[in-house]
Amino acid sequence: MTVGVDLRVLELLMSKLCHDLVGPVTGLSAGVELARSMSGAVDDDTLDLLAFSVAQASARLQFFRLAFGTGGSEADAVALDKIGGFCRDLVDGSRLVADFPGRANDRPGDRTRPAPDHLSKNDARLALNLFVLAGECLPRGGRVVYDGDGVCPSAFLAVGQGVRPAEGLESVLAGTVDVATLTPRTVLP
Repeated sequence: MTVGVDLRVLELLMSKLCHDLVGPVTGLSAGVELARSMSGAVDDDTLDLLAFSVAQASARLQFFRLAFGTGGSEADAVALDKIGGFCRDLVDGSRLVADFPGRANDRPGDRTRPAPDHLSKNDARLALNLFVLAGECLPRGGRVVYDGDGVCPSAFLAVGQGVRPAEGLESVLAGTVDVATLTPRTVLP
């Protein structure tokens, strides 16, 4: 089976990933420069900056590895609490909160079917990507609430002030956008 992928889509996706990684890597660089300027006496603020930047870079790489790559490919399913951990770590220190239950019966929705404890690899990828899309609908911050169940395992609610679809999201999801008009902000959907 051959799948054709427009090179522009891959370029834009890589641009988005690099953009999302620049922040923590820049923080690491700034922390190292600050440490060098202190003549060997590194203070707690510098160490905190370095630790936070390392944690952010690691969280983003782990998230992207599963969301866009073959991360964890040894298993056919991914534990719901692991997916939630990736989401919480991704938004740590931001204006977003990942409201992702640790156990299936902790879901916020009121459904008769229990949520699964694991998602298939493809559903996990979908969940991580939908988490990012829901977060982009919250420009002022807020909560991204996981509300998946066995029927629709990748459902999210965006809760906060000023909730609105990210620019171009609706037309991209509807499939009415020419690939030539995509941007790094609209390539994910």
